[in-house]
Amino acid sequence: MVGYKRMKKKGISPIIATAILVALVVSLAVIVWLFLSGFVSEIVVKQGKPAATICVDNVKISAAISGGQLTILNEGQVPLAGFIVKSGGSGKYYPLPLNVGESGTVSINCVGKAQVIPEILGRGKKTNKKKLFACKVASVEVFC
Repeated sequence: MVGYKRMKKKGISPIIATAILVALVVSLAVIVWLFLSGFVSEIVVKQGKPAATICVDNVKISAAISGGQLTILNEGQVPLAGFIVKSGGSGKYYPLPLNVGESGTVSINCVGKAQVIPEILGRGKKTNKKKLFACKVASVEVFC
């Protein structure tokens, strides 16, 4: 074999190459996880149960509007922290805490009908910080 020279170049060993690939994949997985974790909301817990379960089982309200005044009665089994009132395409939060059996009144600007969504106060499962949870399943509609 004329003109053939044996090359004496050295490369990295297969073990080192595998370790580099594993480190690269783990790093990419961590970056993707950190990016996507911002899109997932934290689970809110109240009385040791998910807030969504509490809303279905223990939250019930009734509401009526008269002369621009919205009166809300807490008929459920848990205290409420406030309400979101949606009317005419916009929504507003009203911090009106109501214990079980209590009622309260707020002035609203109502167009046609309003959706009243009660909110309960729970704690984040991971952070243990106080968080509001909107109980959309327990919402009621009232006509202006």
